[in-house]
Amino acid sequence: MFCFSFAACGSTSSETSETAASADSGKAGKEIKVKIATNQPGQSWMLLGSTLSEYLKGTMTLSVEPGSTYGNILTTNSNETQFGVTAQTSLGSAMKGIRYYESAGPQENVRFVASIYRHYLRGLTTNPDIKTWDDLKGKSVCFGPAGGASFDYNPLILSYYGLNEGDYEVKVMPFADAIDAMKNGQLDAILNCSPTPYAIFDDLAISDSNAHMIQLSKEAAEKLASEWEGFDYVEFDFDDAWSYEKPFYSPYQQITVIANKDTPDEVVYEFLKCMYDRYDDLCTVLPTMAQIGGPEGYADNPVLFLLAALLSWTGSIYEWEGVRSLLS
Repeated sequence: MFCFSFAACGSTSSETSETAASADSGKAGKEIKVKIATNQPGQSWMLLGSTLSEYLKGTMTLSVEPGSTYGNILTTNSNETQFGVTAQTSLGSAMKGIRYYESAGPQENVRFVASIYRHYLRGLTTNPDIKTWDDLKGKSVCFGPAGGASFDYNPLILSYYGLNEGDYEVKVMPFADAIDAMKNGQLDAILNCSPTPYAIFDDLAISDSNAHMIQLSKEAAEKLASEWEGFDYVEFDFDDAWSYEKPFYSPYQQITVIANKDTPDEVVYEFLKCMYDRYDDLCTVLPTMAQIGGPEGYADNPVLFLLAALLSWTGSIYEWEGVRSLLS
């Protein structure tokens, strides 16, 4: 998570419950502090926070702490954090209180703020004997660190190929460690890699001629999209350091920013405006932001998609000169 201190709006508070108070006191020049839950050190959401902390110096203070796809919704719902980064599929499950949120119940105090990029699900291996997901029987696989939604949907995809618990060995570790394990022959595959800096994966792909994506059938991609709200799929056709055979089908989901419902709209505005103003710079740190996708008309223009999200939360509170004309 990372902590913002807004000097321009909001109310003074060192307590979470006071963070969501009326922004009127901000007019007196008082400070407001909010937090956003990200992910583990070295992964992309954490890097996003570190980069924003640099951009926001002189405007707000920002500290960066870890979180998880699953936990970020819980902490944002309880207002321990006022913002969170999570996956669209997790958000859908949380709002209904199903799957891994069944014991916690519906998370009704969060609201969607914006999509920031599209996350493609890819299986990666350097084992030449692994061509498709069928070949993972008896192999060691990594779903990433504990707390990720991949521990629910990866077994589901594997079940489409007749593979059940016990047919493969799951090794729990951060993706950066999984790369090292694969280099050392201690891991056969990384499945549906989390938002980790692609450079970590690309370095291995460049150094190992056997590095390739594991083929996923169109039928499996379609089935996941039909059974799990928030997933869709595409015929993957992008330049990538990892080789793959065509046609290659990849499920995907949107990575999203959420906010606690008590987080003032003015604070949401400041957060989104910073991301919009520095969008090109953020894409150099997190290249996947350039592949955001979105509603028809925005899929090829992530800047306008982010901008549309910004406008949806400002309403009549702010009139940002020149912005609305860009969407006309």
